[in-house]
Amino acid sequence: MKNLYFKFLIFFLLISNNSYCQGNDVIIWLDNSTSISNEEFADMTTSVQQIISAVLDCNPDNRVAIVHYGGENGDEARIFIEDPNNNGAFTNNQAEAINFTRRTAQVGGQDYAHEALELIGRALDSNPLTLGIVSPRRTLNHGGGRNLVLYLFTDGHRNLGSSWLVNRNASAFNANNAFVNYTNFKNDRNATFVVTTIAPNINAQNAGAVIASVSNTGNYNGTMENYPADPDNGALPRMYLNRTSFLVSPNDLGIITSDLCFIETPCPLTLTLTSAINDVSAPQQDNRQVHETIFASNVINVNAGAIYHAGDFVELNPGFEAVNGSRFSAYIEGCSDTFIYRAANVDDDIKNDSKLSAENIKLYPNPTNNYITVDYTVGFNQVRITSIDGKTVFNQKSDISNSKQIDVSNLKNGIYTLSIVTAEGATLTEKLIKN
Repeated sequence: MKNLYFKFLIFFLLISNNSYCQGNDVIIWLDNSTSISNEEFADMTTSVQQIISAVLDCNPDNRVAIVHYGGENGDEARIFIEDPNNNGAFTNNQAEAINFTRRTAQVGGQDYAHEALELIGRALDSNPLTLGIVSPRRTLNHGGGRNLVLYLFTDGHRNLGSSWLVNRNASAFNANNAFVNYTNFKNDRNATFVVTTIAPNINAQNAGAVIASVSNTGNYNGTMENYPADPDNGALPRMYLNRTSFLVSPNDLGIITSDLCFIETPCPLTLTLTSAINDVSAPQQDNRQVHETIFASNVINVNAGAIYHAGDFVELNPGFEAVNGSRFSAYIEGCSDTFIYRAANVDDDIKNDSKLSAENIKLYPNPTNNYITVDYTVGFNQVRITSIDGKTVFNQKSDISNSKQIDVSNLKNGIYTLSIVTAEGATLTEKLIKN
């Protein structure tokens, strides 16, 4: 038995030879509470406009979006997403990006940052039913292959009256639940947090510092709150500025620009893309790369695009769809940081697929307790063995060969999947029994 996981390209639009680089999607997240004076908001606006200019100048693939937050009469948080030209909120047009005004009348004068972040998450997930998103624009067009950065400006208390940086329903000091939304963004969305505060006291400063992400470019090495589930493990320095004014100095602007422009794109071992959180909508270009395997069951919608690189497999599972009018390609390439659509030779693909269907991998002895020999007449250059729970227990690349002997004596008894990558670039699998 064999499965052909990867040997195809799908194109529904005219193919472009342009390279698509992964930039940063930066949400500039502004406190609109009544504790922020008009003069302070004016300073904040000046600083944000300077930051936008620097971020868009340093990388043409960066984009920014402005989100205001607040709350009303002890009720849940509210956010307002700026979208001056109805372009999906994120933009790399500087004139559009700096065009925003204060939105206290819409979001209310309370300060509920933790709960506002949940609303931002729902906007990123295109949840149209969410109460609390009070702007005409209710979604954020973040491309999943882009780094997500949230830059928070606030004068909020940690937890006092109507001013809260942490979870209003679980505010204990040094506790996981107090920071759960920030933790979820860092873990589930790989988000980076940059924070500037006018902290009213040391508790607010310590909370703001732990919300900020750790980075070699960060300049904060002071005290901060600690909690066990902190994805940054209590490390310093942090991308955190605690100041007496929202009007940033030239030195601070340089620090912030470094934080926002040079966040490295991670390349994980594996990646699972699911619908609807990883669906791609126009005009997004979703570029993904991993060292080993991408498991995809998401949707590439009309006028959107995606390029997936994986060192071993790109596995398209039930639910995956590249809608007519989208563009999609996948390559056994790994982490190259270069995303280019390349035309496929359809005749060669059909010929190779026909040849593959007539031949089998040979494993012997199978079952085995010491060594397994793998034979395949066309030749292969990689063997991988995965356990029944999906963990890779053996992975070896080599020159093209028709036969290979593998020592499996150290594997636990059980059923495994053995996969080879053929000379044509296809991946074939067989069941392996270790006893």
